[in-house]
Amino acid sequence: MQSLLQTVPPGPIPNTPLPPDSRDRPDDSPALPASQARSFRSLLGGLAWVAQDTRPDLVEACNELSRSVACLTERSLSYLHGAVHYAAATKHRTLYIRRDDTPKRSEPLDVTGWGDAALGTAGCAHPHPHTGWLIAIRNSLIHWRSFRQPRIARSSARAELYALHDLVDFMEFVLPCLWVVWGEEVSDTVHTDAQDVLHLVAADHPHPREWSVTKVIESLQEKLLERSLSTLVIQSLALRDALDVCCICLYHISTDLNRADPLTKNMAPTFLLPFFSQHIPDE
Repeated sequence: MQSLLQTVPPGPIPNTPLPPDSRDRPDDSPALPASQARSFRSLLGGLAWVAQDTRPDLVEACNELSRSVACLTERSLSYLHGAVHYAAATKHRTLYIRRDDTPKRSEPLDVTGWGDAALGTAGCAHPHPHTGWLIAIRNSLIHWRSFRQPRIARSSARAELYALHDLVDFMEFVLPCLWVVWGEEVSDTVHTDAQDVLHLVAADHPHPREWSVTKVIESLQEKLLERSLSTLVIQSLALRDALDVCCICLYHISTDLNRADPLTKNMAPTFLLPFFSQHIPDE
């Protein structure tokens, strides 16, 4: 981290990796010259390498900055410098598996997952939703992902469904390893703040209501609505089957309790701080 900081000019230390409203701000700053653009990509690559496996609180900032690579501006460079200053100022944060979070083989093991998705803001709508999820044993983080979905979603319900699908798919690989040690004492829970998805998965006959899909297809004057909604029903039933096979419980929580939120939104990483070895609040 110090080597990255040496390539950045001195500046203030922000309270968050990126400004919370950075997506909504119009960017009319000048474009970067080719030489600075190359330096930007190199610096962002170094920061992303650090964030990928050790700093989940920096992942969303790297994702957003990478989306500006096609048209780099002076503001993009300023945001990147701020993210590096933030990362260096919080370099004490390290992840590790706590002994107290790992029970004995004779005791129950609780595995918890959180999933979240974001379609984008009104000024930066994107058909490919952003997905974030994480899995933890108490306050010991096992794995996390934050990425742009290759699949298109025209509604928040479908975007959240994709996120939960990816989360449960990964848990299907992790849980058999835990079953070998703890057997039937493993308890699995997945949390989502999407009430619509919970209703779809729990319903005997899922009936989706995707108003945004309706408007898009009507504007294209294509007769694909029935097929699109049927696909959503199939995906809901597939998620239910995966939950049943792995004995995973799906619960709804409020957004202010979703620990995956910082993986899809520019916000203070408060939900992620308990996973680090030194839980030191930001000033």
